Amino acid sequence: MTHYYSMKQITEITGVTKRTLHHYDEIGLLTPSQRQDNGYRQYSQDNLIRLQKIIFLKGLGISLNEVNKMIDLDEETLRRSLQTYQTQMKEKINNLQRLNDNLLSFLDGTPLLKLDIYELPLQQQYATEASYRYGHTAVYQSLADKRRGNEASYSEEEVAQMDSIFEAFNQLAERNAPYEDSKHIVERWKRMLNQYADFSDDLLCCIADTYDEDPRFQDYFKQFSHPKITQVIADHVHFHLDKCSE
Repeated sequence: MTHYYSMKQITEITGVTKRTLHHYDEIGLLTPSQRQDNGYRQYSQDNLIRLQKIIFLKGLGISLNEVNKMIDLDEETLRRSLQTYQTQMKEKINNLQRLNDNLLSFLDGTPLLKLDIYELPLQQQYATEASYRYGHTAVYQSLADKRRGNEASYSEEEVAQMDSIFEAFNQLAERNAPYEDSKHIVERWKRMLNQYADFSDDLLCCIADTYDEDPRFQDYFKQFSHPKITQVIADHVHFHLDKCSE
């Protein structure tokens, strides 16, 4: 003899809410085997087993639309179908891990510039941004010609060299050194940038101002200990390169 469960009993057995059971009935995913004269739903043992299968698939994060396609598959066919889904799940897990790694790095103080979270690398975004702002200038054309084929990023060696220059500026700021002590650092920074294009002194002063004014660069410079390093860089670069300050 077939045993039937009331909706209340089904909710107590499975933890699924009455509202969810109503919804499954409305979309044809789980139709009760019987309805009493008063309209109360009666669920058979097969209904209960089907519901537990739905709960399993939903628990995997599968949409109701896909559950509806899978629910009537036998277990062997379902296993084959879920093998593909498992591959997709691994990709999602790996992506979530990457996102979590980036979040932890940011929380630990890593600047946005160094995070691997963008659809396009931030350095590449800056390059595109620069092409809109300075693409008409001879300096930009020179830079583009020298770096063509490698626009997206800088080499580890180049990054290390620039970091060491900024650390020298940081030490300068820490000891509140006079402008006379920074001439060799400014010249070193100038030589570094002129590897990529023939920047005028005026444009180099604008770059230094960008370090101090653009919040994206301010975030990058937080890795150095002095809180006003960007202001110090801008001041010392202007002192040595800005002809109007002479």
